[in-house]
Amino acid sequence: MRTSTAAAITAALLLALTACGGGGGGGGEDSKPDAAACKDAMTEAINKSIDAGSAVKGADDLRDGRKPKPCEGLDDKTLEKITGEVTTAFVKDLEKNLESDAEDIGKDLEKELSELG
Repeated sequence: MRTSTAAAITAALLLALTACGGGGGGGGEDSKPDAAACKDAMTEAINKSIDAGSAVKGADDLRDGRKPKPCEGLDDKTLEKITGEVTTAFVKDLEKNLESDAEDIGKDLEKELSELG
């Protein structure tokens, strides 16, 4: 389930990236794009997806060319970099959780087997 969630989130991020065209104004003349704020907003969108238990429901903000407001005005190269960083961090965290889950399952299995024999 986590793997399909990760795939859906990654797809949503990439759709948001490719559907948005590059930099030229997003916020008014006084506002400037902030890559760090964009990265935080994308990370938050992923976390909402996980918390909602549905990548599709939680990634609505990233689909159809919509992107977090802090990402507006960033050029495609910057968005691509941020998307890669956010996705990589998510996948590493997912792998860590899966390894931990596998260890827990192994321990539970060993305990069950020792109780049987």
